Amino acid sequence: MFKLIKSRGVNMNYTNQDNWEKIMSFLPKEYHFNEEPLPKEEHWDWRGNDVHLDTFRNKDAKAKIILFHGVGTNGRQMSTIIGRPLAIDGYEVIAIDMPLYGVTKVNKNTVIGYEDWVELGSDYINHELKKDDRPISLYGLSAGGMETYHIACKNHNIKGIIGMTFLDQKSKEVRRATTNNAFWAYLGTPLAGMSVKLGFGGLKMKMSVCSKMSALCNNE
Repeated sequence: MFKLIKSRGVNMNYTNQDNWEKIMSFLPKEYHFNEEPLPKEEHWDWRGNDVHLDTFRNKDAKAKIILFHGVGTNGRQMSTIIGRPLAIDGYEVIAIDMPLYGVTKVNKNTVIGYEDWVELGSDYINHELKKDDRPISLYGLSAGGMETYHIACKNHNIKGIIGMTFLDQKSKEVRRATTNNAFWAYLGTPLAGMSVKLGFGGLKMKMSVCSKMSALCNNE
């Protein structure tokens, strides 16, 4: 899991850190941010959380696409691999840093779960629709792919979804294939639920402890 970067009372942006540039260096040159269009950084308040947005605004675009990252990525990475290419093709694009990821600042009194990601995504669609009535589609990969589906089930004010890696973790087969071992496959979810009931829901654990995060990269 990406470490939450504390902003010391001010908005945190990707201009303040270079981790994303190190990751971008592994991508083909055409995906590097060397020329326009480049993302503009915006912030949106959602229930006291300072949500970071990478935006490729285009008032002449006929449609908008909202990007959703997974458990091993963030909004800036989505901007590099798909956001900028879509912007070049003429779409208005917004990449969201979900709470606990990227440079979104989480309200210290809030415990974030996956359901909050779905709620946030739905609320952001409504936020964009208040600006204008251009059609909105969702694009997501990894957990973001499943998230686009759940958001679409909740909010019907979208034109479609482009989802990759639909993994339903309620399925034993899926859990066994995506976790590091049988312990996490069969006991991970019950342990997580028990931890929340005991008041430990705010504790953080690296995704690599329980999940096959190494399978996300093919640089070796």
